Amino acid sequence: MALDGVFERHPALRGAAIELGATWVPGLLRNLDHAHRSFSKFEPVLQGLPLLPSEYIRRQVRFTPFPFEDTAWLVDQCGPELFMFSTDYPHPEGGKRPFEAFGEAVAGFDEATRERFFWRNGAELLGLV
Repeated sequence: MALDGVFERHPALRGAAIELGATWVPGLLRNLDHAHRSFSKFEPVLQGLPLLPSEYIRRQVRFTPFPFEDTAWLVDQCGPELFMFSTDYPHPEGGKRPFEAFGEAVAGFDEATRERFFWRNGAELLGLV
């Protein structure tokens, strides 16, 4: 969607990867931009994109880490706009204390980053703010 211009043609379109974890997201962003750099020499669609594929992802897609993933590292690597709180409690992948686990994970960030993680990114995804 980012490479084929779907997000460019539909800037209000939103997506999310939920219950898939998020440790793979930094690599995804790098690989998308690498593909753009490598193939835009020959692909007119890629040449016409005004943004990098990772910028479309940052603008229009959100991801939910599992409580056992290193959420602070993910935010450090990718920025505060991509990740949002979720839980599947009481299922095992939801964690035993998801609010506490994620609270501890983002405790070292400023209030704006914690706010983005716990509610703003999800609200933006749903068009509520």
